[in-house]
Amino acid sequence: ANDGYCAWAMTETRIAKTDPEVWKIVDGKLYLNCSKEAYEKWSRDVPGNIRKADANWLRLKEKAK
Repeated sequence: ANDGYCAWAMTETRIAKTDPEVWKIVDGKLYLNCSKEAYEKWSRDVPGNIRKADANWLRLKEKAK
């Protein structure tokens, strides 16, 4: 999801590269995070954070290119 950018950073409307060791699959989609700390924050509300990240990704995806 989010073209491989950090799922937590996306909830904060920013783009961050990810650590390939920090990830989770939710409903068949791979979510990566930039650090274990980011993953812990993201994990506190996975469904809510996915919704936030999806909405922010619509705004940020042009900048990511």
